[in-house]
Amino acid sequence: MLILMTKPATIFDPDPDADVEQLGTLGLTLNAIALWNATYIQAALDQLIREGWDISQPDIARISPLAFKHINFLGRYAFDLPQAVAEGALRPLRHPNSE
Repeated sequence: MLILMTKPATIFDPDPDADVEQLGTLGLTLNAIALWNATYIQAALDQLIREGWDISQPDIARISPLAFKHINFLGRYAFDLPQAVAEGALRPLRHPNSE
């Protein structure tokens, strides 16, 4: 998967069809990021609950998969998936106190 965006929030192509295509690509990318975030947010919540953390429903309701500070929209990403991930498994979650 390659995520590459330049000139954020700027539509600069004089061809209207190209603008529509760029917006469609951006929408698809944002949907993929939201799905990725939601999947791992749920995995993290499940792990915290298994570990005995008391997580209130109002706190859970305030979590949004639309957070994107961890995404560099001006960067280029290449993903080499481990075989287990390619087959549908999730990557292991990182512990917040580890490096």
